[in-house]
Amino acid sequence: MRAPTDEDRRKIADGTVGLRDIPNDEEAEAMLDDALSYLVTLLEKELDTNPPEDDDAEELAAACVAWASVASYALASAYAPASPFPRNLAGFGQRALKRILKLVKVLRRPLSVAQKGLGASSYSIGISFPWGISISFQWP
Repeated sequence: MRAPTDEDRRKIADGTVGLRDIPNDEEAEAMLDDALSYLVTLLEKELDTNPPEDDDAEELAAACVAWASVASYALASAYAPASPFPRNLAGFGQRALKRILKLVKVLRRPLSVAQKGLGASSYSIGISFPWGISISFQWP
């Protein structure tokens, strides 16, 4: 499995630029949903094309973190603190949260492979408002 390309990263950045400046929360949520949906589709295609079974564990772990970081960038574009706070509604929108949970579900397969290859006893995925997704590995 490969990390998102620079072109993919640019598309997410372009698709979320100006989110914090959109006064209409529903419009901002729709734009964020489009970007996250695109990201999930890219990740699913990547896993179909390049299954993680034979990957170098360190490269695989790095690719997983890279995918999570792109999703986090999109979330931060919509929700990260500013003065005043950019949204008029508290917390993640349900559409964004559903997409993030879908992305996390898709990442579990390559993370399990990376965990074994790294000799880690476990991995965890955290979702925190407003910054997004974090991935960590634990070793015995």
